[in-house]
Amino acid sequence: MKFTVLFSEITDQLKEMSRIAASNKPEASMQNILMTVKDKKLIMRSTDGNIELEAEVPLVDVESDGATTINAGKLFEVCSKSGKSSAATITLDAEAQMLQVEADSTIYEIRSPSADTFPSFEDVNEGLTVTLKQKQLKELLEMAGFCVTNDDFRDYLRGIRFEGEDKHLSVFSSDGHRMAILETTLLEPLSEPLGALLTKNSAIQISNIIDGNSDQPVNLIITKNTVSVNCNGYKLKSKLIVCAYPNVRSVIPENIESTVEVNTKRFSSLVSRVAVISSKRVNGVTMTFGNNSYSLRASNSERETAIHTEKIDGYSGALVEVSLNASYVIETLGHIKTDNTKLYFPAPLNSVLFSPVTEENSPKDDAILAKYIISKIAV
Repeated sequence: MKFTVLFSEITDQLKEMSRIAASNKPEASMQNILMTVKDKKLIMRSTDGNIELEAEVPLVDVESDGATTINAGKLFEVCSKSGKSSAATITLDAEAQMLQVEADSTIYEIRSPSADTFPSFEDVNEGLTVTLKQKQLKELLEMAGFCVTNDDFRDYLRGIRFEGEDKHLSVFSSDGHRMAILETTLLEPLSEPLGALLTKNSAIQISNIIDGNSDQPVNLIITKNTVSVNCNGYKLKSKLIVCAYPNVRSVIPENIESTVEVNTKRFSSLVSRVAVISSKRVNGVTMTFGNNSYSLRASNSERETAIHTEKIDGYSGALVEVSLNASYVIETLGHIKTDNTKLYFPAPLNSVLFSPVTEENSPKDDAILAKYIISKIAV
């Protein structure tokens, strides 16, 4: 195998490949990527056993075809140190299992185990097609991803849930203390009802390869155990979390007693300011609304306190007081892009529902309706 390629044509792809490979143990063969040259194309493939990512790059200068593996991190670092504009001649010595990379008068010889050592991944058969705009899917994944837990023993809290019927799609995520509820419209109707739980890593990798500014469609192909996507020169396959998923709609507050509208950035800033004094164990801020004003209060075990009081128009309802985790509030408000946010206080007051305040006119077809629920805490 011998070919020449510009580093600028493979650096971005190698970056994505190395993200997956780097999650494996140092001794694992999965830290390597599979490189195949065939039909004047370079095909690179990386896997961690749960996700497989493939990228295809057209080649102009190919002397011979072949296949091998190489450490993803090392090859990415070679590209980064050499500069994107550099051209590299890559030659495989199959007998010695060494890959020679020559660029800018520097020659690297890197261990290159046989392609046969690269682990195989489950083939994805035909499945249910879910079609959205690329920017729509990226926004959904980012708006839901921050609520996913990393280490809870309950599998259903470790992913992003997709449920749909006809052209309606619902997306849920939760870490047990807060929950994201997102609703949007698909570009094409579903052929059958959808229910799938994407892993957090899968959602991150899909988000990395789609274009957040593109109106072009992207298809998620979902089977019983896998999800796959093919766009922008990448092919991704990932295992799903297969487990029973609870009826999360049952925890969405229905009996709303009062609401208040706040400026999103201002309110987030004030919560952050007051939380400096909060107990680090619970990081709680107590919010009190009433008489056209609200106050934010925090304290700690050393009897230190911080209080901020501010006038607010349009709230003259019953006094409402609730304590929430400050980090959860700040992070939630950080994912709300509208100028104002509405807070809904249900009865009983076990949680607070946050929702962006959108314009009254008809929403776009790709609009995402978002609600976030944060459970109260004891301070």
